[in-house]
Amino acid sequence: MGWFKKSDSAGLGRIDILDGFRALAIISVVLYHYYSRWNISNIDYYPLNIIFKHGYYGVDLFFVISGFVIFYTLENTKSYGSFIFKRYIRLFPPILLCTFISYFFVEYFDKNRQFPSFHLHSILDFIPSLTFIDSSVWNYLFNRNDIGVFCGAYWTLWIEFCFYYFAGLVYYANREIFFTNWIKLASVILFLRIITYSKFYFIYSSSATITEIVEVIRSFLLFFNFSIYAVYFTLGIFFYTIYSGKKISVIQLSIIGILFFIELITLANYVDKLLLVIIVCLFLCFIFAPQYLGFLKSPILLRIGLISYTFYLLHENIGVVVISNLSVLFTSSFVLKLIPFMVFLLMVGFSEFIFRYYEKPVNSYLKKKIKKTTFNTIV
Repeated sequence: MGWFKKSDSAGLGRIDILDGFRALAIISVVLYHYYSRWNISNIDYYPLNIIFKHGYYGVDLFFVISGFVIFYTLENTKSYGSFIFKRYIRLFPPILLCTFISYFFVEYFDKNRQFPSFHLHSILDFIPSLTFIDSSVWNYLFNRNDIGVFCGAYWTLWIEFCFYYFAGLVYYANREIFFTNWIKLASVILFLRIITYSKFYFIYSSSATITEIVEVIRSFLLFFNFSIYAVYFTLGIFFYTIYSGKKISVIQLSIIGILFFIELITLANYVDKLLLVIIVCLFLCFIFAPQYLGFLKSPILLRIGLISYTFYLLHENIGVVVISNLSVLFTSSFVLKLIPFMVFLLMVGFSEFIFRYYEKPVNSYLKKKIKKTTFNTIV
């Protein structure tokens, strides 16, 4: 018997509140980078650095949103190959342009290399960004240790694609019981994370064989970093399951509750725990009482949510270098504290320009080309 059941199956075009969530996520991440993560000049941003130092949690909100949206996407895609292909051509054109814009901008405006990690150390550093595959994988494949990622924020894209690969495999293995099979997989992943946690090594350290097996499992989980965030993607899938009117059994609900509780108690501090609870409450409010989230339908927030991918790709290297260059021109503490916010607005405008005149038309063109091919029939 179902625990949750909406009266009508929900269609999913572009949902305003989800774009509002994306806006909250990207604003949190950008202001975290500008006010807390990067401050080489040691400017006194207090209290803004305290306010935004947990803004990295916006990435976790993105992962929950992704779980929600990808379940819908899977339901409306005919095959695994088509699903991965569509994901790739949706995400690749923006990262292609933004990677080279970031590279040339930093090379020109950070000639003193105040931010060495923002610079290309080898032509091979382009590979992780343009393939959505983590640099550690390429180092392993090429038997090297010097391949890096000069756009640090791009680390999340490998995790996203790992989720796409696993979610697609589970879904197309059996569409009818995807949610059931997914929570089984998420449970196994969480269990493996727990038993490979270094604090539990004392349990099996007396056995060299077991220790070696555990190390192999741990290496596998680290290779596919998606495992660290599996619960967040699972929560998104869970929320879409409710939203779309599918039945959820008491057992399934209980497993989700256990996964959530374990994730909650493993978080490092109380602020992160609170932020996870807030994310869950936001989604529950979105599903059952959306009228209380009307503020997320603000035209400005909706637009920032719409351009959030381009904004995410561009904001860190370029924005931090601009902040650094502008900060040497002023001495007023008040003005210095405003500079990151002004750069935030500048980057919103630049991202809007790239979205409007590049990302959107390229995406539309590729969609039309795909409709003319037979790729959707590939099984």
